[in-house]
Amino acid sequence: MTVGASPLHGANALFLWSRTNTPLAGPPVARVWQHGQEPLTVTLGYSPTLGYFIGRVELDPERPMVGTVAVAARSTGGDTARMSSQFVVYPVDAESREYLTSIDGRVRLALPAGVVSQNSALSIMASAYLQRPPGLVPLSYPYHIGISPASPELSGTGVLTFYLDEHRMSRVVPGSA
Repeated sequence: MTVGASPLHGANALFLWSRTNTPLAGPPVARVWQHGQEPLTVTLGYSPTLGYFIGRVELDPERPMVGTVAVAARSTGGDTARMSSQFVVYPVDAESREYLTSIDGRVRLALPAGVVSQNSALSIMASAYLQRPPGLVPLSYPYHIGISPASPELSGTGVLTFYLDEHRMSRVVPGSA
């Protein structure tokens, strides 16, 4: 199972999505903890158009836009899958150079001034692998980067930097990459 969150409406709400490669007995249930707040529970509905289970949760604009999203789902075979990840939502000023960092500090996005055509909100969230080819050593988790509005006009590029785990790097065989 994988889970993601993207900001909606100026970062005062999150669009939640989840995907699994196993048939489910019922819809997944998401719980969202925003910084210092009791969890909010959302049952995710299936979107055949997207091929994901989706939902929405309102955030408290008076609190920091950081927290955790946890999703649980039961398979038709009776097993329960759980996935959680931390999120952070940043306001992005279209006229300023922005440096955005994931909560775990392993991903940093640098956006030059003017890259986004309008003020936006951007989220960075670590994810998990649905399937990984056997024998491969992941050097980083995959990350989801969401932006609101959903289709901003971009007039340039940013730089995405991954800070890789030394322990994982030590397991890489020279000449294999």
